[in-house]
Amino acid sequence: MPFRARLWRDSPLLVMVVPAMVVLLLFTYIPLLGSVIAFMDYVPFLGFTGSDWVGWDNFTAVFTDAWALALYGYIAGTALAARRWGAGLMDPGTARWTARGGELLWVLCGVAVFVGGSVELPRYFGRRAPLAGDLSLSIFWLVYAAVLVRIGFQRDRKDVRSAGLAVAAGAGLKIVLYDLANLEALYRIASFFALALIGGFLLVAAGLGLPETLPRERRRSGGLAPTLATYRRLLGDRQFVGYALCCGLAIGALFTYIAGSPFVLEGIYGLSPQGFSLVFATNAIGIVSAGQVSARLVARVGARRLLAAGLISAFVGGLALLVAVLAGAGLYGILPALLVVVSSGGLVMPNAIALALADQGAVAGSASALLGLCQFVIGALAAPLAGIAGPTTAVPMALVISTLTTGALICFVTVLRGRPVPGSRS
Repeated sequence: MPFRARLWRDSPLLVMVVPAMVVLLLFTYIPLLGSVIAFMDYVPFLGFTGSDWVGWDNFTAVFTDAWALALYGYIAGTALAARRWGAGLMDPGTARWTARGGELLWVLCGVAVFVGGSVELPRYFGRRAPLAGDLSLSIFWLVYAAVLVRIGFQRDRKDVRSAGLAVAAGAGLKIVLYDLANLEALYRIASFFALALIGGFLLVAAGLGLPETLPRERRRSGGLAPTLATYRRLLGDRQFVGYALCCGLAIGALFTYIAGSPFVLEGIYGLSPQGFSLVFATNAIGIVSAGQVSARLVARVGARRLLAAGLISAFVGGLALLVAVLAGAGLYGILPALLVVVSSGGLVMPNAIALALADQGAVAGSASALLGLCQFVIGALAAPLAGIAGPTTAVPMALVISTLTTGALICFVTVLRGRPVPGSRS
């Protein structure tokens, strides 16, 4: 068939390809022209034509700085040693220790990349503008976290994925609590739009990339009447309601902390924004660490005992917080109490949710939705109470947190006392 005839035959398909080619050209190839800014003293207000051409000057520090060269050598050496360790030193008699030695080398390499990037990138980009250095650090942390999560899924390593999520959480806290605080109003709005786009992208990716795990023959068509009937049955299940209230009240205390702590710690006790960021990050590390400890102990100790331990520690922390505020103990009394309250959430939330859903079987989805509703309703009602007396006193926040943690412990003792452990029913 002649070329023109084939072209005419395939013209509808070619027309359909044109929009995709235009998008590919606009967003993939044309932006490559922007790589010339690497060789310019680029100033956004002057653009490409007004900025000065500096050649290789931008790369001089990267390849001549003694610290950078030592870092590159260390990273390359540990990576090569880790790769050769498993290939050349594996011996059946010492396979376990050899594998652990290789993992240790990879960890050292990863730590060097993280620390080196966290030092070098802000120093390099910060020469142009301090804001550029701060944002480059946040972007580097997000990329590093994404790489760790990907490696964790590829290697089926939960510890690597957890490390990636911890780095991502740190980057998110830095962006929200520090970077956005240093941006002008217009840039803040743009940043929130960018975060919304990233969230939308992750939602679409999860929807398309995570398949439904429930077999088709076990799926239900749903409907309003069956859903309401399921909710009525769940609300009549004393054990489910008990665990839902324990989790909801504990999360209500966390919501109160999140809503009230910036005003209390900065406005009343004079903590700087950077100091508050450090406190918030420390508490976040506490709840993540408690969750990891819970995951390692749950098979030996049991979910109910871990839940009881979390509720007791939250109660003690809430009571200590109230006493510290009333006694005027200042930050030395308030900060440790808040750390205990927040960290307890890592023991309470996963175990309460697991226990609540253990016996729900086919209605686990509806039960999970009801759990989420309970948590956010309690949080929405409790959080505004933290500032009910104005910005000059911390008593409402401490009183609400103490009341919620006490209520969660009382609920556990009274409602769930003597009930069988979920999962043990026939």
